[in-house]
Amino acid sequence: MVLAYSESLLKIAIAQLGLNVGWHGIGSNSYEVLIDVCARYIREIGRCSQSIANQYNRTQVNFDDLQMAFDRLGISLTELEDYFLHVEPIPFARGKVPKFPASIKSTLRITPAEETEANTRSDIYFPWLPSICFSAENMLLDSKKFYR
Repeated sequence: MVLAYSESLLKIAIAQLGLNVGWHGIGSNSYEVLIDVCARYIREIGRCSQSIANQYNRTQVNFDDLQMAFDRLGISLTELEDYFLHVEPIPFARGKVPKFPASIKSTLRITPAEETEANTRSDIYFPWLPSICFSAENMLLDSKKFYR
């Protein structure tokens, strides 16, 4: 599903780019090949920039990593800059694209600590940790509170 969604967004973006540069039509086979080439190119840029970030002991890619990836792949930043300066930007045809991938609401059921217990326990137990009192009464109350 993720691949289908991203591919459909790429199809729309490529069609818009083609119209923006002056194309009036394209054959379906050529269109599918162009989509495939662009998808592979984008994946390769991502792989290369992630590899560079990993070489510098980082988990997040930054602009320097992206610039080095562009250099490795032979992408000229001056040509990109020239394109952005001379081609009029167009908004995405479908409006705002939702955040991708969608975040999932947590389903963890952690019992919050009682106020008195949270104030009396040691500093090594953070306040957001669940209760450390294991009395049968507390467990029964907690189960009634959360599993109604």
